[in-house]
Amino acid sequence: MKKIFVVTILISIMFAPVRAVQRGSFATLGYTPRALAMGGAFVGIADGPGTSYWNPAGLSYLRDRGLLVMYGKYGDFPVYSGYLAILQGNQGLGGGAITWEYTGSRPYDRYRMSENTITYSWGNYIAPILSFGFRAKLLLVSSNFESIVGNARGWSVDIGLHAKPISWFSWGLTVWDLVSRLKWDTERTEKLPFTYQTGIALHYFENRFILASDLKGESKETATDWRFGAELWLGRVLALRVGYDMKLGKGYEPGILTAGAGFSIRGKGVRYALDYAFLNQSGVLGAIHRISLNLQWR
Repeated sequence: MKKIFVVTILISIMFAPVRAVQRGSFATLGYTPRALAMGGAFVGIADGPGTSYWNPAGLSYLRDRGLLVMYGKYGDFPVYSGYLAILQGNQGLGGGAITWEYTGSRPYDRYRMSENTITYSWGNYIAPILSFGFRAKLLLVSSNFESIVGNARGWSVDIGLHAKPISWFSWGLTVWDLVSRLKWDTERTEKLPFTYQTGIALHYFENRFILASDLKGESKETATDWRFGAELWLGRVLALRVGYDMKLGKGYEPGILTAGAGFSIRGKGVRYALDYAFLNQSGVLGAIHRISLNLQWR
């Protein structure tokens, strides 16, 4: 059985003036533009460097070496996000990640909030058509927001499953923060509410056309989001993506319309891919733009 080693470094900046134990910057909005352009319906697809976040079971499929760099902006606020992923294929079993997240914007200059996550991800086959993965995370919080003052350390564990019984159908399940513990410098201990997402993907024309649908829920609500996504490749160079995140939680909350595109070329054994995502996020964040550059080679 071939082994796979993936090392991922994530750098992310996000505005989230809420209690960290209510998820804060540990939110499951997601990272990679490809998945976000498809409405976040990605746990059933689970491929590429971003799978260490969306579904660690997808690490079992990775063979190439690669590099992914992402940049994003949150609405009208001077708040940005970044993501750097390094994929080292076929050199061991597992994956690791380091995440740095900082919160702040000019109207709130006196407030500071940072959440740092150091993670280790692993994925492998447990049956011919079924993969299992997990991600262990070290959580570090520092904040002087009015409702979150102090420093905290903790840990959390995510798990994932992925199955592809036939070439055109796949299924995935990810549970974020299945178990967790966060301890503040005041000796108070808390835990993050777990979140799950399960979904299917239909693959047509050698993966040139993909339809995906995911259902997301959390510990206090069985279903909070119903996500849809589609990806269409025109030849092997240009991909068009669209998605929608329908909110199912208590009370009225507008859904999120997403769209994006990808551009891919190959040269001298290296695949170059440029991906863009737009999210029409209502509320304080407004429109969100994210772009990434991905290099992959054997």
